[in-house]
Amino acid sequence: MGLAWAVLEASEVMAPRFGLPDEFKTVVLAFVTVGFPIALVCAWRYEITPEGIRRTREEPGEGNARLTPARVAEILAIIGLVAGVVYLYGVRLRGEATSTVAAETTERAASFTAGSTAGERSIAVLPFVNMSDDPGNEYFSDGVSEEILDALANLGTIRVAARTSSFSFKGRNVDIRDIGLQLGVQTVMEGSVRKAGNRVRITAQLIDSLNGYHLWSGTYDRDLVDIFAVQDEIARSIVEALHVPLGLSAEAAVVEVGTSNVEAYNAYLRGLHTFQTIGPETLGSTIEFMKRAIELDPGYAAPYGMLASSYMVASLWLPRETAFPAAKEAFDRALELDPGQGMALFAKAQYVTLTDWDWLEAKKYFDLAMRDKSNSTVVAFWYATLHLAPLGLVDQAQTLLSEAAARDPLDSRIKILAGTLALFEGRLEWAKGQFQLALQLDEKSLQAASALCNAYVATGDLAGARLLLDESRSRFGGQLHPWLLACRAHTELATGEVGAALQTYQELEQAAASHDGLLFFAGDVALSLRKIDQAIDWYARSVEAGEVAMVMARLRHPPGTPLTLHPAYQAILQRMRLDDASLAELGVSIHTSPGGPSAGVGPS
Repeated sequence: MGLAWAVLEASEVMAPRFGLPDEFKTVVLAFVTVGFPIALVCAWRYEITPEGIRRTREEPGEGNARLTPARVAEILAIIGLVAGVVYLYGVRLRGEATSTVAAETTERAASFTAGSTAGERSIAVLPFVNMSDDPGNEYFSDGVSEEILDALANLGTIRVAARTSSFSFKGRNVDIRDIGLQLGVQTVMEGSVRKAGNRVRITAQLIDSLNGYHLWSGTYDRDLVDIFAVQDEIARSIVEALHVPLGLSAEAAVVEVGTSNVEAYNAYLRGLHTFQTIGPETLGSTIEFMKRAIELDPGYAAPYGMLASSYMVASLWLPRETAFPAAKEAFDRALELDPGQGMALFAKAQYVTLTDWDWLEAKKYFDLAMRDKSNSTVVAFWYATLHLAPLGLVDQAQTLLSEAAARDPLDSRIKILAGTLALFEGRLEWAKGQFQLALQLDEKSLQAASALCNAYVATGDLAGARLLLDESRSRFGGQLHPWLLACRAHTELATGEVGAALQTYQELEQAAASHDGLLFFAGDVALSLRKIDQAIDWYARSVEAGEVAMVMARLRHPPGTPLTLHPAYQAILQRMRLDDASLAELGVSIHTSPGGPSAGVGPS
């Protein structure tokens, strides 16, 4: 027993001193657990004597009846002691895992407040509860809370947790103090909306997340036409309760909706609601709602901006020759009405990148879009993804992601991109940890599952990759999703199953004909199979389809390889203005570390 505990304790000291992975301690625990029954049998059957190790002598007439009650009690006692050691040590290991998660939560809270100046206040606006008789009015309650969140964010005097993180608590019964800790905010706002005909009742309350005490509350019974004034009142009351300067004149509106037409605003909120669950059907609904809002008020800029962003996302499903011109028409009109319209500027930055590959022009629009704080984390993510990282400005991209993570700590996409950049730099274990956190935050994220699976392969953890692939069958509908076929092929190649990898590649080829976002995956597998010409063909098609992963071509494929030296691949880089001559004109150079072609994130 003493030896078992000594071995376990020694592993605690040896692991960090010799740079051994955390799994080393788990292996030692398993060794002690499995070794105990063997040692018990040996101790029962053999004994140490001055002449050496000999079989235990039996007393005359005892025969095989050596299992006396006393010996049974002795064995049970030993089993109990060893079980206790294993249990207590297991508790310690679980505690370490739990403390790692807790440390991540604490780090999020610290990172959020670290950027605050002395006395700066922070808030999370939770989605208002729909108290209407009609469940279909949920879009309205979400919209009201989102408008207030956006207004507070754009004041610049309060740090506001982003929508993705705040709305992740929707429908969950979580203690306000826990929410404050997870989001790193001092105060939390919650409320409810009851809409009936042309009347609306809104209740709102501000709570101190440190002690759960109410700081302010209010109830508003109004006609629906007064909804804009009510939102403005609530936002002003929050600012007053937090004792921060408003930064506006008394006459200026805190909540600037951009229309006085309630029906147009209603259609816009419906479109925002469907936009949150992106897919071919829901995105089609968003587009129709935005068009309806524009029809009701042609001078309303916000629907044009959302329409432009919707078409940019829809290019994953619609032909680019259909989606991109429609996006351009929408953001041009939005910017005529409001030169600072954030979503329109954001859509234009994406458009300029993926059509003209004009990196300087795109940067201008990304910078302008970042001024709209209501969507700053989304813009920051794409700024890092579509601009900074592709140009090799990884340090700037990581800084931007860190700032975005502080505002939106529960957004899995930020962790996926941070992990991907770390993977390109060769920080494989840290990257894997980010992908694991991303999958914990969103267990249905194909991007997180794909990235984590590839990270397992990159780190040599093939058992982990196979386990994740097995789990993904149930996670994504009972069969392996096509996005994970590439990782299966890489896993098969890593274990020498070339024939199986070729079969998987053929499956991937067939799937690419009917599923979006698989072109660059197919290129990666073709490259791993040393089918260079086929890989280049897949990559060229990926660029034309606007798949996001291909903009990071210079990070994903280090120079000097047969692929990157191939003239056809150089032509792809020239098409994206990522060849050496184009980068030299921009004054940037790209340095890469081994990450492997399979180390990228999936399309978003």
